[in-house]
Amino acid sequence: MSPLPYFNLPQPKHYLWLAAILWIGTPNVSHAEESFYFVQREFFGSATSQISVEKENSTIKWQDDYPTAYFSNTKEFGAVFFDDYLLSLHQLEINGTHTGEASQYQCILRFCSYVGASLVNSSGSTSSIKYNIKSNQVMLAYKLYDNSYLTLRPKLGINILEIGLEANGSGEQVTQSDTVPIPQLGGKLQLKVAKGILIEFDFNYFKYTSNGKSAEVLDQSVFLRTELIEHVSLEVGQRSDVVNMNSTTTNSQSIFDYRKKNNYIGIHLSY
Repeated sequence: MSPLPYFNLPQPKHYLWLAAILWIGTPNVSHAEESFYFVQREFFGSATSQISVEKENSTIKWQDDYPTAYFSNTKEFGAVFFDDYLLSLHQLEINGTHTGEASQYQCILRFCSYVGASLVNSSGSTSSIKYNIKSNQVMLAYKLYDNSYLTLRPKLGINILEIGLEANGSGEQVTQSDTVPIPQLGGKLQLKVAKGILIEFDFNYFKYTSNGKSAEVLDQSVFLRTELIEHVSLEVGQRSDVVNMNSTTTNSQSIFDYRKKNNYIGIHLSY
């Protein structure tokens, strides 16, 4: 059973209450700068995705013939308090289906190639993997360096990952799901290129290795933000995600390796 089966972040409509509490409790915030913000991002265009799954026999290979993947829209809220600290909440959902064939490396005389399972054992050759990944990030950033052109904020926090995985093939179906809280380190780098225009690079990272098991989670984005009117800006950028899980024992190895990137456009509201 999931360690946090009933965990849910507040709905976006509740973020305003959090902003009000932070605003009232921190009278020293510099009102000449952004005190709190809300961003709604929509992803567009074709996404590049890749999934790799391996099991006990190293000659088994997943033929990822028809990958499809997409991000849902994403929401982010942030508030500044005590001048130099930024608390942010970020929600994102990733869905995808990969249809292909689990094939095995076969040799006939000296001619070798990957042969479909239907030719090896007369079973159905079509398989599919469906996944759903929900990311709920709560991060605290500190303004380490700031001048007229550059702002640097290292950050740390926790990401509540809700992962669902469904594998179908040869008449069988396997479904797994879990909710995993993981700590993350990251950073924000803002470069002010002109009045009302900036470029931002943002990343969050986690890696764990112990007793033959490892996990790696990385998300990063880069975007251009330009002010449209007072308190309203437009963002255009790209986000990429990596989720890698590996479990190795004496007799077997299981790998789930997911990589994806996509472009987005967003509206940034600030005060």
